[in-house]
Amino acid sequence: MYLTKEEFLVLSARKLGIHSREEISQKFKLSQTSIALCDNALYQKYGIKANSTVELKQKLVEIADLKKVEVVDADKMPYFEYENDVLVKKIKITKIDVLALLDYFQYVEDEKKEYELILNEDASNMYRILEIKDVETLEKTKLTSEAG
Repeated sequence: MYLTKEEFLVLSARKLGIHSREEISQKFKLSQTSIALCDNALYQKYGIKANSTVELKQKLVEIADLKKVEVVDADKMPYFEYENDVLVKKIKITKIDVLALLDYFQYVEDEKKEYELILNEDASNMYRILEIKDVETLEKTKLTSEAG
C-alpha cells in the first residue's frame, strides 16, 4: 500500500491505540483537519466502509499491515492522487484498453455486477497488463498485454 508520510503517521498512531485526533495532533504535530483527511484517505485506500467512526477505526487497525506500506510523496502516489485535498483513484488507460473493455462487457448481461480493474506495469514501462477481476468469483481475465 502506498501512503503519504502523514497517512503513515496517522495509521501508525491508530495501530498503537491512539484514536483521539487531539492526541495524534500533539504527538505528530499534524493539524486535526489534516488527520481527518488522512483518515478518509486511509479508509478509501483500504476499501473500508462502516456505519460509525469507531467501526471505521477498528476495521482499519485490523486490516492495515504496516509492513506492507511504502511511504511516498503525494505527487508520486500511484493510482491515488489528490485533487483539491480530495483523494481520488486514477487509472490511466489507452484506447486499446477501452476497446478491450467494450469487447469484454458486450457479453455481460448483469448490469449491476461488480468488477475490479487491475493495471500492472513496471516503472520503466517494459510491460503493461490490464486485467479485470469478477468480484464474486475472483476470476481474473487478462484484457491487454502490451510491451512499453
